[in-house]
Amino acid sequence: MNPGQVPVAKHFFCGTACVRHRRMMLPLLLLAAMTDPAALAPTNKWQVEYADSMCVLSRDYGSGDDKVTFGLRISPTNMRREVILITPGKATSERGVAAITLLPDGHPVTGTYWRPPLSGSAGNVATAFFEEAALDGVDKAGAIDIRLDKEGHTVAVPGIAGALAALSKCQDDLLKSWGIDPTERQREAVHVTGNPARFFGVTAYPPAAVAAHAQGRVTSVVGVDKRGGVTSCTVVVSSGNKPLDDGTCRIIREQVHLVPARDKDGNAMASHYVLPVRWALPGS
Repeated sequence: MNPGQVPVAKHFFCGTACVRHRRMMLPLLLLAAMTDPAALAPTNKWQVEYADSMCVLSRDYGSGDDKVTFGLRISPTNMRREVILITPGKATSERGVAAITLLPDGHPVTGTYWRPPLSGSAGNVATAFFEEAALDGVDKAGAIDIRLDKEGHTVAVPGIAGALAALSKCQDDLLKSWGIDPTERQREAVHVTGNPARFFGVTAYPPAAVAAHAQGRVTSVVGVDKRGGVTSCTVVVSSGNKPLDDGTCRIIREQVHLVPARDKDGNAMASHYVLPVRWALPGS
């Protein structure tokens, strides 16, 4: 569902309570329906997509020209949460204010959203960005309301607790494939921060890549010590161009310094940082 990314596997879920405890679940589902009778009902099972640098949980609502796809896209070491909405209509390009509410008891949390101008896309693809805490308690939600400026969609989310467990497993598998202990993030109270983007301007473009007119996205896993220094750089998603890949890690090793993670006692700790860099030639 994310253009440019090819999933290697998908798993489907209907929720552990969809058969068992039906008598217990019925009042809860009725409560959710009464709380927001306008919530769209799902038309398929939850899907977890193992993408190359993140995990995506999604579900469809409606069909044909009325189909809406709701998704959660999470990178294992990203502090933000990304909510995806694919809606019918001609693709547009816009940015604005987003809000999300976990129903029936949640309060609106604001963020931002972006609709990129995707050529060849079937419908509008919007990504809304929220702080990590915005989705606290989502496993207990009966429905989720998403607002993109004046546009709004409310989707019922039965079985989301089981789907989130599968999403968590996807994240652990992804971290292991990168050589990172999945428990590392659980030990962090404060994640690694910094602004490495300033080191990747036009003047930093690797000359061999410029000569080859190469562009693309490089995703690296960066080892960070207790002082914020870089101890390692490994390209986990290649741009397809070796000078771009090698140049990215060279800049990271030579110039990047980050604010280290801290554990629950407030002590600095060694950890990892996932750094995506999109190289684009001027005028492209």
